[in-house]
Amino acid sequence: MSIYFFELPKTGKKISGGENCLVQNVKYLQNKHKCIIITTELGKEVFTARIGYSQNVKYITVATSDRETQIGIFFSYILRTVKAVKKISKINLKNSDIMICNSDFFPNSIPFFLLASSNKRVKLIYWWRVLAPDILKGFAGQYTNKHYLPRFNIVHYKLNQFLYKALTKKRGIILTPARYYHNHLMKMFPNNVVKVLYPYGGSSIKKNILDNKIKNKDIDIIWIGRFQELKGLEDFIKAIKSLKKTYYGVCVAVLGGGTVDVVKEFKKQIKVNNLSKNIKYYGFVEGEKKNNLLQRSKIFAMTSYYESYGQVILEAMSHGLPVVAYELPTFDVFSEGIIKVSIRNHEQFAIALKDILCSENIYNNLTTDAISFSKRFSWHKTNIAFEKIIYDK
Repeated sequence: MSIYFFELPKTGKKISGGENCLVQNVKYLQNKHKCIIITTELGKEVFTARIGYSQNVKYITVATSDRETQIGIFFSYILRTVKAVKKISKINLKNSDIMICNSDFFPNSIPFFLLASSNKRVKLIYWWRVLAPDILKGFAGQYTNKHYLPRFNIVHYKLNQFLYKALTKKRGIILTPARYYHNHLMKMFPNNVVKVLYPYGGSSIKKNILDNKIKNKDIDIIWIGRFQELKGLEDFIKAIKSLKKTYYGVCVAVLGGGTVDVVKEFKKQIKVNNLSKNIKYYGFVEGEKKNNLLQRSKIFAMTSYYESYGQVILEAMSHGLPVVAYELPTFDVFSEGIIKVSIRNHEQFAIALKDILCSENIYNNLTTDAISFSKRFSWHKTNIAFEKIIYDK
């Protein structure tokens, strides 16, 4: 039996949550089956660095070049789709094989559909990690009820998911990590089996962090994310400004970034709000440096207006950090070690931060709950649940 993973939309050397899931699945399944990853040459480079080399891991790749940045991502997707269709025409599937569509953009959905059509007995798995927001709301407005003029990226995403749905075969299993999406996907795919993968995700750290008292920390609050409107960074700055009125020496670490102009505006807002002594900006940080900053921190702040799951929350909890987050419907899985506040209510957000910082009892209870909750999740447990789904008849 061979398992085919489709990840042809791959761009950039950073790895997304969905791509990391593919990596974790392959690292686990390669011990039992041949895993074939259909991706770009860049994707092969990124995945090999994380999976390593194995006789049971093979790649089918399409070439991409530096011209992609010149012609734009849409036309790049068209080129790689054409190349992928030629590549998959040479694959001879066996009845026992499994095909997994790891993401929903058309460089995946079109070749996946064509190859799936060549064998009617091959098991099919369709990942639905994110449901595109309303065109007139976008990611930033979906749960804040704020409206925007239609944006190209949202229209593009909607059209990709429309095509993905249209090309989904009835024998395929619809798989999502977010239980909030389950009922919606049941309505979208009345003729398919829809399953929620639980538990999903986990942390990469290998040690438990149980001694997490306030006195051992030199960073009060840590924020991690891309500098996009949907991440609520503007709200976070307002919350810290409000918190500083009664907790003057608050120390904050911000990890992430965006375009040059966006980062410049962020730094400007820090100065305008007189927070230069309170907020330290670290840029994009990964690996041990990121883990070290999390371990030095007391609270993880999550101001996103839209998330499909919240893997970063699990990561923070596994380091023993209580979490303060907006009450997104997709965060319904997080029931302990977290304080949820009304979306966009930065004053309420600031109060929750202060309550934790000023009460060692509250902090210690939330820390214990966060660690305990995070232990329910690991990629090993995820892979066992995933394996059961792909083996079920």
